[in-house]
Amino acid sequence: MRTMELQKENFNKFETPTLYKVISLLHKSSNVLALLRDLCTPPELKVLRERLLIALYLQHKPNFSYKTIKNLTGSSITTIMKVNKVLRDKNRYGYKIILPQCDIYTSLEEALLKTKTAERCKNFISDICTTHEINILESRIVVAYLLAKGSSNKEIINLISVSTATLTRIRRFLNYENNKGYKVAFHFFDEYNNDTTILKFQI
Repeated sequence: MRTMELQKENFNKFETPTLYKVISLLHKSSNVLALLRDLCTPPELKVLRERLLIALYLQHKPNFSYKTIKNLTGSSITTIMKVNKVLRDKNRYGYKIILPQCDIYTSLEEALLKTKTAERCKNFISDICTTHEINILESRIVVAYLLAKGSSNKEIINLISVSTATLTRIRRFLNYENNKGYKVAFHFFDEYNNDTTILKFQI
């Protein structure tokens, strides 16, 4: 596989995958789960699952008190209140579009699969994640893709604010873990863009 020589002035022209586009191209919950396991640490994934469960209880069990939801999910009252605030925000649509299609047993990967489009996926992830968390996840997916295309650690560090430890973890999940979430996701992305060998520049 050919290594790309990355230059800062060209970086914004790379057709790198967005988190939302990649998820929208996956058509099996098992593939979404594999990507989540590659993309997130176990504690991060636990937090996202917890927030979704809270939102599902708030949506489908409106008579449940915060205390009841706290006992069922193990969450803090503060977290429940934050999720409820997002759910009731008239300017946010992620939860509003997806939760009515779910029940309280719907998993995170199943909920993401129901978004179907990149735009709806973006809205849903914007509801379930903080801005900081989104920035981290988006950075990881780009770093993983650049690594998959043969870019070196040095090239990537020159372009993206990412630690060596994060690069090492991403490389491990890209090449050595059994999830194969990144590989499957990038296969669909490259297939969508009719390119399976190198990153393309937009002219």
